[in-house]
Amino acid sequence: MKADDNKEDYDRAYTTRVMLILAMLIMIVMYVEGMLTPSLLSIASEFKVSISQVSLLLSVYLVTGVSISPIVGKLGDIYGKKKLLVIVLLIYAVAVLSTGFSPNFTYMLVSRGIQGIGLTVMPLGMSLVREEFPRRLVPKAQALLSAMFGAGFAV
Repeated sequence: MKADDNKEDYDRAYTTRVMLILAMLIMIVMYVEGMLTPSLLSIASEFKVSISQVSLLLSVYLVTGVSISPIVGKLGDIYGKKKLLVIVLLIYAVAVLSTGFSPNFTYMLVSRGIQGIGLTVMPLGMSLVREEFPRRLVPKAQALLSAMFGAGFAV
């Protein structure tokens, strides 16, 4: 639903729902990522790997997320941002679950790499807001999404 920028005919309930959903998704993704850092020593001990090796769990996630963001963005432009957001979230959820049940460090590292697709939730959400919301609400909505990015990591 693209609201006419000159009128007050946009659906407030729709924009509120979309905003809440996007904000919660971004916060959850960042919360999950923030929980890894305090766990690094336990992971290193459990899998009997060095601290430098276990730090790869952070690096592979970030490198994958940053690398795939432009691709996901372009695919969102072609196939639709909503559809791609659902696909990204499904892949992310499977990767998070897979990471939690990793039998060895290599498996965990690969799962974390796949989990990096979760970083694309933020740019997809920002562009979805720009596409779906009235122009005057876009800055407020994007500010809220940015705040949720930080809040999820801080929690």
